[in-house]
Formats: sequence, structure tokens, C-alpha cells
Amino acid sequence: MHYNGSKLFFLRLTAHYWPSDGLLIWSAIQEWVESYVEHFYSEPNSVTSDLELQAWWNEIKNKGHYDKRNEPWWPKLNTKEDLSGILSTMICIASGQHAAINFGQFPFGGYMPNRPTLMRRLIPQENDPDYEKFIMNPQHTFLSSLPTQLQATKIMAVQDTLSTHSPDEEYLGQVNPLHNH
Repeated sequence: MHYNGSKLFFLRLTAHYWPSDGLLIWSAIQEWVESYVEHFYSEPNSVTSDLELQAWWNEIKNKGHYDKRNEPWWPKLNTKEDLSGILSTMICIASGQHAAINFGQFPFGGYMPNRPTLMRRLIPQENDPDYEKFIMNPQHTFLSSLPTQLQATKIMAVQDTLSTHSPDEEYLGQVNPLHNH
């Protein structure tokens, strides 16, 4: 495989959530992307001579990621293999990895003490006046630092929304009967 970097990047991001399924999804997407790119870019220099494609990649690097535009890790976009790797990475991150990270949030994060997304006060340092109280009863300090009931409810609502599948959701590889024409 020519574009190993993006595959390793994808696997590192998803290894905790779905290691074996992630590889299968990556392979299926990569295979589909490679056949698609081969179909539309069959000539040897077709990727470099596609001005719209080059402008798209230039905009992603230089405008969309202005602060990172000079980083050495940006892949080149000169060959069909380069294009296939870039597209495979984007599709995998926007589909499989996003779903793996997104849909599992609420069962754990919906209970505020498990993963508070904000705290109302910092843990006292040794020179703080409240440090002794913290040492004597760390649980009280933690619980009194959690978001208010209103804040927690708002956070839980957002996490629930992010974790909920849409009733009209379409999945990779699913053929919608309305799109058959």
C-alpha cells in the first residue's frame, strides 16, 4: 500500500474504540476510493493536471489550515495513489471514526461525575487556603466543583443529541431507493 501514513493515523485515532472493525471499514473505503480514482484519473498526469482538484487541495492546506500550512506532514497530491490516500483518510474520519467516537458519548459522559466537561473551580494547590479542606475531603471538593444542575442538563442534552442516530440516517454502502435513478 502506497499511502501508509494515513492508514496508521486513522488506526491510532480509532484503536481504542473499534480496532478490528476499523481495519475492515478502512480497507473497504480504500478499495472503493482506489477504483473510483482509477476510473476518473486513468491518465498518468491526470491528477496534477486537474486544476480544480489542485485548487481544492491548495485551499484545504493554505486557507482551511492556515496555521498548519507549512507543516512537513502534509501529503503531496501528485499521483492517483496520493489522491486515493487523501480521500480514504477524509472519508474514514468523516464516517467510521466519527461514528465510533460520537455515538458512544452519552452512556458514559451523560453522567456528569464520570466525565465533567467543565468544572466550576480548580483543584486547590498546596499554597491555597482551601488545600487542607481538599486533603481532608477530596470527594467534597470534586462534587462542589461539578457544573450546576442547569449547566449539567445542557451538557447532557448536547451529548444525547450527538449520540443519537437520525431516523433518516444513511449508512456507508446503503442504497437509498430514492437515489436509484
